Amino acid sequence: MFRLIFNILVKIKSFLFISWFYRNFIIKKSKISSNKKNVLFLDPAKFRGDIDCLKKDKKYNISLIESRWLWATISSFISGKIDILDYLNFSKSKQKKSYNKIDAFHKSLVHNICSHYKIDCVIIANYRYVEYLPWLKAFKNLSIPIIIFYRECLLTTERFYDGVYSRHKLFKNYPFDHIIVHNDITKKTFVSSHMAKESQVSVAGALRMDSLLTTINKKFSTKNTRRKKVTLFYFDYRDSLFGKEKLSKIIETGYGDKYNYVEKIWPYRENLFDDLHSTLIKLAINNPEIDVVIKAKKIQKEKNNQSWEKFIDIQKKYNVDTLDLKNYFVLNEGNVHNLIMESNIIIGLQSSTVLESAIANKYVIFPLFYNYSRIENFRDFHWHQYINLFEVADSGNQLYEMILNYLSNEREISSEIIEERKKLFEKYFYNLEGKSLQKYHQIIQGVLSEHNEQLKINAQA
Repeated sequence: MFRLIFNILVKIKSFLFISWFYRNFIIKKSKISSNKKNVLFLDPAKFRGDIDCLKKDKKYNISLIESRWLWATISSFISGKIDILDYLNFSKSKQKKSYNKIDAFHKSLVHNICSHYKIDCVIIANYRYVEYLPWLKAFKNLSIPIIIFYRECLLTTERFYDGVYSRHKLFKNYPFDHIIVHNDITKKTFVSSHMAKESQVSVAGALRMDSLLTTINKKFSTKNTRRKKVTLFYFDYRDSLFGKEKLSKIIETGYGDKYNYVEKIWPYRENLFDDLHSTLIKLAINNPEIDVVIKAKKIQKEKNNQSWEKFIDIQKKYNVDTLDLKNYFVLNEGNVHNLIMESNIIIGLQSSTVLESAIANKYVIFPLFYNYSRIENFRDFHWHQYINLFEVADSGNQLYEMILNYLSNEREISSEIIEERKKLFEKYFYNLEGKSLQKYHQIIQGVLSEHNEQLKINAQA
């Protein structure tokens, strides 16, 4: 009933009511201080800790609009899926009239909101989500700066680099003022694709790494902790590093036959997944003094996809529930960096947590069972060029033995490997000092200052 009423109000263009509704019930505001800049984050769930990091600066009033409320006003005009590229360049689109109505509505809505609540800049995490677009166009119309805290910066392989570069080329008309990225590689994709000018992209590392690096620099150690802990950062066996059914028509097919190997789905991907989780369950059952943690992302569990269903089936196979294992944990919440620091061993694959664990001098194991490292798809594995900096288990049995051997005699990682890991971390996360927050603040202030100067120039013209 509420959604029906909301849609009716949108369609009759009840700007006053809708803007009042957003100001008072939808836009979540922190305590407002007049001497701080007002920053609005769209879709806060996409930032994975960045917002909390920025709050520590205490120079900003933080406000939020969740994704479902960004969608609400769009879905009142168009039902079903909307192609963002069709919307972004809609002059020849069959839905041109609908897009014009969406833009006109949001222009009035945002103007009404901003007439009651000052917004100095808007921040998003990516440009790929269609629900952001009408809002950003409206903010841009009011000359409010838009900054992208771009997060997909782990471009470790040719296919990932080429894919991102090709996607950027399609978004040249996207409304934004500045992009902050983690590393020089990602900056290059934006500039060389002509989505952004050199001056519009800044490299500043990842905000969430500051706390990790601060903890590491304090020489945190697990040697004297009461219990041993082995943590697996969960992955889906259908990840594209094992192959996928179709190449992207927009991106990968633009490179001829270069990426045809991706369509060959590796037949042992489920076997690897099964052996890995079976091994860790057996480890927990046979060694009650060792804590085994499976850390999954919340979305991986909520989607209830094939991998997660298989994971549940493996647990049932070993009667995990009836055994009531006190040392086996499946987590989808909690602080990832605390978990890394508390763990003795980290197991993972295609994740930045591998690099975060490496810089924390953890014993990191890749479960490359069934000769995965010998197939073509291995070139899509993030760390395939840096295997020497980690440990590799060729089978579930070997993984089991490696874990027990290491926990019985934790050996120091060589200084040579530590130095190489530091270089790798700097390559993808910019710095080792934990000073990204300072850099982000400088960039934001620079964007706002430049914006204000431009407004003065325009006013004088």
